[in-house]
Amino acid sequence: METGSEERLRGDVQSAVAILTPGQPAVVAREWCDTVQLDREQVGWQRLCLAGLELPAPAPEAAADALAAGGWETRRWGGHVRAQREGCTLRLDTGCGSRLLTLLAATPVVFDHPERGWQQPQATYSLADGVLCHECNGWTVCNECGGQARLSGGRKCWCAASNAGPGRCGVCHAKGSHPAARLRRERHRRENPWEYDNEVATDYIGTQPDPDAFEWPPTVTGFTTETAALADLAQRQCPCGEFRALWRHEREQADGYSALRFIGDCKACAAIRAHAYELP
Repeated sequence: METGSEERLRGDVQSAVAILTPGQPAVVAREWCDTVQLDREQVGWQRLCLAGLELPAPAPEAAADALAAGGWETRRWGGHVRAQREGCTLRLDTGCGSRLLTLLAATPVVFDHPERGWQQPQATYSLADGVLCHECNGWTVCNECGGQARLSGGRKCWCAASNAGPGRCGVCHAKGSHPAARLRRERHRRENPWEYDNEVATDYIGTQPDPDAFEWPPTVTGFTTETAALADLAQRQCPCGEFRALWRHEREQADGYSALRFIGDCKACAAIRAHAYELP
C-alpha cells in the first residue's frame, strides 16, 4: 500500500486534534487497510486509522463547529460528528460519562484499475454502520450486470425481477450494508427458531447492547490512561478473528478506581463484544 496515503492520513488526524485540543497529541491505536471487492474480485483498498485523545475536549456540537471553522465539512447526529475534507473522512465518537474521544479516519478508496471508471462505493468494510452486504459488496447494485438488468448475450439478469428495481440490490435494499442489529436478530433466529415460531422474541429486532444488563468479563488492570486502554482494545480480536467493532464506551466511578467499559457489535459476525478496564 502507498506510504504517501499513510502519512497524509496521520497528518489529517493530527490537524483535527490540533483544532479540538491544541497542544495535546492523539494516540494512534491502530492503522490498517481494508480491501474493496466487486464481483468477488479485489478492485481497491483504503487506509484507516483509529486514534484517541482524552478530554478536556469540546462536546460534539462544539467539536463540529471547531472543525468547520478549520476547513472541514461537518455533519452531526446524536453524539457523533463526521467531518470530511479532500482525502479524508473523520468520525468522532464520545462515550457516555467518558473522557475519551475516539477518531476513526479513512482515506477515499484507491482503485487498482482506475481505467475501468469505478466509483467509490457507498459502503465499505469499516465505514458502514453495520456489516458489508454479502450480495453486492457495498456497491448497492448487482455485481453480475452492473445495474443494467441484462447479462452478456441479452439474457435477463435475476436481479431485474427480484431486487428493489432494475439492477438494485434487494438484499440490503440498496444501502450497501446490513445493520449489526439485524445480524444479531438473524443469528438469534437461527439459534432459537422456536421463539420466533411462537412470536416470543419480536422485541429483539433492532435492540442495542445494554451495558447495565450485560454480564461483563473480568476487569483488565495495569493501564493508567484511557488512551492506553483504547490502544489495547484495538489489538483484541473477536473469536471469529475480526478486530473491528462499533464500540460504545463509558466510565464509572468505583471504590478507589474508575471502570472504563467498552461494548459493541463485531463487524464480521455481529456478536456482542465487551471489555472492561480498571483505571486509577
